[in-house]
Amino acid sequence: RLFERAGLRPPPSGVKEARATLQSHGLLDRSEAENAASEESASKPRRLRWPRRTEQAEQPAVDAKALGFELSDGRPILSSIDLTLAPGQRTALMGRNGAGKSTLLRLMAGLEEPTEGKVEAAGRVALLLQNPGDYLIHERVDQEVAADRLAEFGLEDLAASHPRDISGGERQRLALAIVLGGSRPAAVLLDEPTRGMDRAAKGDLITRLSALSAAGTAVLVATHDAELAAAFAQRVVLLSGGRVVADAPTAEVLSGGWHFATETARVLGGAGAACTPEQGGDLLRARMTIEAAP
Repeated sequence: RLFERAGLRPPPSGVKEARATLQSHGLLDRSEAENAASEESASKPRRLRWPRRTEQAEQPAVDAKALGFELSDGRPILSSIDLTLAPGQRTALMGRNGAGKSTLLRLMAGLEEPTEGKVEAAGRVALLLQNPGDYLIHERVDQEVAADRLAEFGLEDLAASHPRDISGGERQRLALAIVLGGSRPAAVLLDEPTRGMDRAAKGDLITRLSALSAAGTAVLVATHDAELAAAFAQRVVLLSGGRVVADAPTAEVLSGGWHFATETARVLGGAGAACTPEQGGDLLRARMTIEAAP
């Protein structure tokens, strides 16, 4: 998609071939290529040191302060978490398995009580867990939500279907319609919502979440999908070992460390902080224009 956006042919078969092709066309300089290659070969991810965000221009949709959570045996899962979601803000919560992402979502939604700290919300907080089937309890789709909500989510043609018989993307939409309820929540939290989704279903989810954001709902998505985060989020929060280790604008995070980089950032070596194929393609087209200038 990066090469298609830039108008380059033929498309490469992988990241290394893409970098080599761009270098041969003079569109990627040596330092950018070396930066990308060094990130790829690194045995450990580069430590991320961005400061946490502190500015708040309005009353938060959700505000978690000094959160800590321990299991019954005393094992710590989260420690000293400060996370504020502004109305309408789109945030991706990222980190490796076991970092504490799911636990943090449950605490912010009020499903678990923190061992320490507190969560304050300006209204209802909706939570969509990893398995949408957990929300489906009836034998027909139209028994799960009202007809107008089905139409809003493009599910009206499936009204008579059994929820277990529809596609994964459709189940995800139905579960989202259920958790959103009849009134707009202050925030919606989603745990790995794109697992098993194709590109079209991901695009539909991004469109729907963006509409919620535009209406003033804060959206927090816990995900391993860097491409989703780059396309949707304004901000990325990284968890590691139960702590926030980075909280910064999306481009800074997803172009700054190999283990959290998108494919576009890996190809371009962080050039122009481009994370999406659209951003990278526009950067390459601009470079081609400069090269072609007399």
